[in-house]
Amino acid sequence: MTVDIPTTATPEVFLSDLKLFANAVDSGSLAGVARALHVSKASVSRQIQRLEATAGHRLLHRGNGRFALTEEGRELLVKIRGPLSAIDEAMSGLASSEVALRGRLRIAAPYTFGRTVVAPTLASFMASHPAVKVTLELSSRKVDLLADEADIAIRVGLPGSDQLIARRLAREGVILCASPAYLALHPAPRTVADLCTHKLLDFRPETGTTHFELVDANGQKQRVVPAHVALHSNEPEVLSIAAMQGAGVAVLPEHFTRKPLADGSLVVVLPGCGLPPLDVHALYAPGRRQSSKIRAFLDHLVALTQA
Repeated sequence: MTVDIPTTATPEVFLSDLKLFANAVDSGSLAGVARALHVSKASVSRQIQRLEATAGHRLLHRGNGRFALTEEGRELLVKIRGPLSAIDEAMSGLASSEVALRGRLRIAAPYTFGRTVVAPTLASFMASHPAVKVTLELSSRKVDLLADEADIAIRVGLPGSDQLIARRLAREGVILCASPAYLALHPAPRTVADLCTHKLLDFRPETGTTHFELVDANGQKQRVVPAHVALHSNEPEVLSIAAMQGAGVAVLPEHFTRKPLADGSLVVVLPGCGLPPLDVHALYAPGRRQSSKIRAFLDHLVALTQA
């Protein structure tokens, strides 16, 4: 008996076409992905054209050897990143479940977070995986993961790219604090508005504005106008030291205040006020061959830091 297939049936999508499309975007050119996969550029073009025919939309604007994503192409890329990465990691896990990890693992992290959180986990990770050579770069520079400058990047705040896989490592509260010596000379603020009479120490980038926005104990945004930010630094530890020396009221992630709060070097100002919590993410490029090492290290890092 012959079975008629409705013409409205969803066209078959080849997984290889989706993976090639994502790899082409990462590579930046069809010729680049052809070289990486050891196939002809014509073969790559045919697969992209087949995917476009299946999708019913042009996915790439081509020209002069390079291309740009169309709106439909960008939408498709965002939706397939996660599933493709999950498939790669599942297959990698099966293939390497009985094989010792080996090779190089390059990690980039902000100086203070890398020194205080990442560094203490390295010795035990290397003991568990002696064939893995680890490189840890501590810098405020944002490495380009898609250009293969590192395997893992630790970043505080928003991940900043929909082309990368992000795993949240921690959520940091942000509070206000000052030294007892500073508060002995300057009346402690009772309201957010009182902060306009104080010197503020801020880890956020300078914006050139004259106001300082916080969230009060009721979760409502409040502006300090005018705001006198006496010190900016992208390293919270610098602000913590300055605050302990009486330089002003610091806005700091809680991680950098635990010890000085415990020993009395700093005290909380306006309890309940601060900034919305900051997320700390580990980022890596999708479809990486070293994903088994990345996954193993991130599992190890999370296990130790959240214990």
